[in-house]
Amino acid sequence: MKTATIGLATCLCLVVSADPGVSGQETADEVVRQARQARDKGDIESLQALIRSARDEATRTNSFDANLRTALLDACLVEAAHDHQNDTVVKQAAQEGVAAAERAVKLNTESSEAHRLVGELLGQLIPHVFAGGMRYGSHSTEEIEKAMQLDSHNPNAYVARGNDYFFTSKTFGGDKEKAVDTWKKAIAIRADFRRGRNRSYLACKSLPIPWRKRECDNRDQRSSK
Repeated sequence: MKTATIGLATCLCLVVSADPGVSGQETADEVVRQARQARDKGDIESLQALIRSARDEATRTNSFDANLRTALLDACLVEAAHDHQNDTVVKQAAQEGVAAAERAVKLNTESSEAHRLVGELLGQLIPHVFAGGMRYGSHSTEEIEKAMQLDSHNPNAYVARGNDYFFTSKTFGGDKEKAVDTWKKAIAIRADFRRGRNRSYLACKSLPIPWRKRECDNRDQRSSK
């Protein structure tokens, strides 16, 4: 059965106010930027405020972008809640994020990110529901692999698949070696993953020696360049 992905630190985030000189896309990008900062500081309250606004927009418009953004913010909240070991918030954010991501998939079945978020958030939900592995394990993996098929250059999908391999028991298909190999593919696609908020980095640090020396120390050197 999968276990929860290691939670990360998050960052202070302020709700974006409307500015008549700023486009809707710029505002949406700013919301996501603030959410990622909040995630990096573990600021649960700021994330919840952003999510309320995003969910209101998704309810009002039922647009693909609004639902995808809501799911992404919920994923940020999951990570911040892990940092505080707040399982109640993790479960609620994962459930609501899955719902938003599934709506996004219905609106755009070819979206790699929408499928990735469904799979990743289902994986987060598994430890918090009865028989989670049996109920959601296969679906979670299928969604992440679908995301990789739709966009072979989506690093988030490879990180999610690596986490899937890493945190799933060997009995259910987990494989530490495959996890490392999959994370390497994500890094090859986008080498600027900042290790402070990269879940695979923290997971990598928990690998047994000599894997940790071989994989993580080399990555430290790359990150410092």
